[in-house]
Amino acid sequence: MKLIIDGNLTISGAGKITVNSNASLEIFVAGDVTIGGNGIQNLTHDPRKLTIFCTSGSTTDSVQYTSAADFYGAIYSENKPIDIRQNANFYGALLSGQYVRFSTNATAPNFHYDTSLRNTRFSNIATPYIINQLTEP
Repeated sequence: MKLIIDGNLTISGAGKITVNSNASLEIFVAGDVTIGGNGIQNLTHDPRKLTIFCTSGSTTDSVQYTSAADFYGAIYSENKPIDIRQNANFYGALLSGQYVRFSTNATAPNFHYDTSLRNTRFSNIATPYIINQLTEP
């Protein structure tokens, strides 16, 4: 399934998006992204089956992950930084044209980069995103 959101994507409170074990989800968001609440549950546990593309041209604010729920997927943000604000397990990729930051309560998140994403092609994306710099604390 593909979702195209012309405004903001906000998951909060008890909210959650579920990707069933035989499904995939691509989300294109033109505005701000805040993944809080119970996050996005990817029952496939395959990061290639959940991708979020923040297409906003703005460099203000950030893509925010405020949920403690595990994340299996990829977040691509061409212009906004990605701000991880809770401890969670991340399986996949977090890619930003600015930077990825671990702040607030994210004192010990676990991140597992999925190397299979290096060669994954996504629909409607002409040029794949790539990592050109990786900095570990």
